[in-house]
Amino acid sequence: MHVTIRTLVWACLLVPIATSHAYHEANEPSDGTVNSFKAVRPPKPIPESLFFEDSAGAPVLFASYRGKVILLNLWATWCPPCVRELPALDRLQARLGGEDFDVLTVSLDQGGTLQALPFFRRLKITHLRLLVDPQKRLARFFPIDVLPASFIVDREGRVTHFLRSYVDWDGSDTDRLFSALMQSGQGEGSWGGGAP
Repeated sequence: MHVTIRTLVWACLLVPIATSHAYHEANEPSDGTVNSFKAVRPPKPIPESLFFEDSAGAPVLFASYRGKVILLNLWATWCPPCVRELPALDRLQARLGGEDFDVLTVSLDQGGTLQALPFFRRLKITHLRLLVDPQKRLARFFPIDVLPASFIVDREGRVTHFLRSYVDWDGSDTDRLFSALMQSGQGEGSWGGGAP
């Protein structure tokens, strides 16, 4: 049997990827709804200095969102489930976004705004701000080995829940979940990861 070096290299590259994906699926199963969020106990404070960028390249500190419940969604243009989620996340922001809640979708593409903006335009995203992190500063705090990745941040700037998988943000449980988190005062409430 003739095995080329190229075949061996590809095998060495693909085996860790396949096993890490299998490990992720086994430990973080998802039903495609917000009911698959996992609680972070105790809630993990986001460092005051952690930031991403707006579409003009200006820094945006997480601290500027204190007092709001935040759904942070990390995505990339090369990730089909990420791109598929964007229109539903835009609709979620249109329905619930305001003084108590915001959806922040941050592109992790190396090309930053130049790479992400065409996707926003093509998908007619109008309610979400274009936010980017081409230097992957967020990787210092958030796990970015699986995308899409979504995190609930409470009013005190603490991560309370995470979900690293595609989600149907138009599902009926979504509005109930975020409305309950906003009404609880902290963005954490008694919800432990499943429908409130």
